Amino acid sequence: ALVHGVLLRGMPLISDAMDYHLLALDVVSGKQWSSAFYMPPGIPLLLASLYGLLGPHLWVARGIIIILQLLIIPLAGLLTFELLGQNKQAGRWAAWIAALYPPAVMLAGQPYSQHLTTVCLLATAYFWLKGLREERLGPFFPAGAALGIGILARPSMLSLCPVLGLVALYTAWSR
Repeated sequence: ALVHGVLLRGMPLISDAMDYHLLALDVVSGKQWSSAFYMPPGIPLLLASLYGLLGPHLWVARGIIIILQLLIIPLAGLLTFELLGQNKQAGRWAAWIAALYPPAVMLAGQPYSQHLTTVCLLATAYFWLKGLREERLGPFFPAGAALGIGILARPSMLSLCPVLGLVALYTAWSR
């Protein structure tokens, strides 16, 4: 937030970030999408929903991406904590690395798909692991929701479906 609120405050949206912004404006105005068909709908739909509520301002786009980037920090810590046998120190280190990772910090104000995808990927892995370990159905619902949203942001996340299925089968078989 400091980097984009102070240091890079005047930086315009660039590359895919601008395309996502323009697609979101098309959705809000009811126009047909003006970009190539291969742009995944996740970020434009997220931006359009927020533009509809708060107005089509760049601070809205930057704000949601900064919020997503901030969500990555605890999710990275929680997933590491779970993966490494509830190791608090490892979880803290992972959270600090996620917080200070230079490319993430520098791109936090640009609405690219990797921010939403990273949140969804970490949430999917965390809740899936939690559901398997606790042998409860509840955590699989947020895992599935995160996976579905992630697929809208980056369709390549579909490749996780067979992997998660195999992990679930292996876990059930080994028990």
